[in-house]
Order: sequence, then C-alpha cells, then structure tokens
Amino acid sequence: MRAILPAILLAAAIAPHPATAGDDHDRARELRAHGEVMPLAEILKKLMAAHPGSVLDTELEEEHGKVVYEIKMHGDDDVVHTWIVDAKSGNLIGEEKD
Repeated sequence: MRAILPAILLAAAIAPHPATAGDDHDRARELRAHGEVMPLAEILKKLMAAHPGSVLDTELEEEHGKVVYEIKMHGDDDVVHTWIVDAKSGNLIGEEKD
C-alpha cells in the first residue's frame, strides 16, 4: 500500500489539468469566431490528405507571433510526426519527427 500511494500522487501531479484543455478549446472557439483561425476539422482534413495517418494529439499555440496548430500523428510510414500548421491559413509551416 505504501508503494501505491506515491505512484498515485505522482500520476495526479503530472496529469494535465482539466481547465487547461478547456481553456485551449475556448480560446480556439473565440479565435475561430473572429476569423483568426480555421476550424481544426478543416486543417486535419487537408493535412491527412497529404500525410495520411492517425492523429495522436493537437495543441493550439502561439509561436513567433503566429497562432499555430501542432498536430502529432502516427504516419502511415510508421513514424511519429509533429506537423506545425498556420492556424489562420491552414498551410503547413514545419515538421518534427519523433
């Protein structure tokens, strides 16, 4: 029992805070309503047409004054890619391979 408690406390400490995910969703909705970003569904459709695979994670971030989506995918090439997409235009602007 003593060994389980520290593991539970560690898991709780590193788990994502639910408000953070909600804040990102609310921010994306607000930016989309003001025409600042494209809907994520449209961006995913465009990205997956060019780079098929399974979406693992998405994040909306600001980098160098631009709002971008970072989309982590397990590609059909069996490589995990993180695609950086301009959230306003939907254009691919970068890639990282894990």
